[in-house]
Amino acid sequence: RTIFELLSLGLIIPILSFLTNFDKYRDLLIDRFPYFGEFQKNDLILIFILLFLSAYFIKTIFIFFYYYSRTIYCNKLYVGISEKILSIYLKNKYIFFLENNSSKLIRNINSETNLFSFGVIGNTIDIISQFIIISAFCIFLIIFNSYSIFVIFFIFLLGFIVVKLN
Repeated sequence: RTIFELLSLGLIIPILSFLTNFDKYRDLLIDRFPYFGEFQKNDLILIFILLFLSAYFIKTIFIFFYYYSRTIYCNKLYVGISEKILSIYLKNKYIFFLENNSSKLIRNINSETNLFSFGVIGNTIDIISQFIIISAFCIFLIIFNSYSIFVIFFIFLLGFIVVKLN
């Protein structure tokens, strides 16, 4: 997922540069790939826009499958925990059910397990994933443009100080 996020953000500046300085990049492109010399200006622009859109399409499909698999995992976890709690309840004696409110037991089976599997585990997966993405962006910026990461860090630090002082 991180690679697709980096790729999609990394493609914005080159496509905008290509569209604004077409002649400069056309010569560079033809030097590296002589096959593109046969195309007209509009054809090259269309090809690069289609490549850009296809990269976003692939990213969207991948993210869809990521969230689909995350939901399936959380749902299986929910069903598994619910079945375990239900089996624990069913192994108890009759007096247990007389002493405990049935709505509390049903709430534990349904609501609490749902909250745990989708609320805690699902959000933990998202937090870890977002942390990996942010770390990859920072590493990418440090490698290719270290000055920008220091500016971003300074802005976040300044914003943090302003928020803490108020």
